[in-house]
Amino acid sequence: MRRTFVGFGLVVLYLLALQGCVVREAYPPPPGPPPEPGFHHRQLRVLELAMSPDPAREGERIRFSVRLANNSSFSKRVTVGIRDRDQWVSEVSNVWVRPGTNEIVFPYTGYRFSRQDHCFTVFVDIDGNYRAVDLAREFCAQRTYGGWTLAGSR
Repeated sequence: MRRTFVGFGLVVLYLLALQGCVVREAYPPPPGPPPEPGFHHRQLRVLELAMSPDPAREGERIRFSVRLANNSSFSKRVTVGIRDRDQWVSEVSNVWVRPGTNEIVFPYTGYRFSRQDHCFTVFVDIDGNYRAVDLAREFCAQRTYGGWTLAGSR
């Protein structure tokens, strides 16, 4: 009888050990389709913001250019804009942003350096949502004897 009890105990321990190996899903997957891979503003980085002429004198028409890195493997047509704090400076629509480095040249703008400080942020409009590229990155112009320059902000 003792052997039967020990054998029965081993069988119970064996079954309990097997039950612990069964994996059950504790949380069901979220409802709806999985997120699509694609083109997101988080995959973009501003490598350089330049203006021409640099330095720019008071009242002189200027144009900007941006070197933008697309770290995704997707291409997309977007609108890219530049803003100085609360003022839109320039914008270019229907820009084809491909994987890798993209050079975007903006049209000449009537933007005027009228305040003491000028810090520019690059924005991108993807499917109707304007978002800052590199949220913490600003390109600040410095006033020199020759005018305003972005040379020190790179």
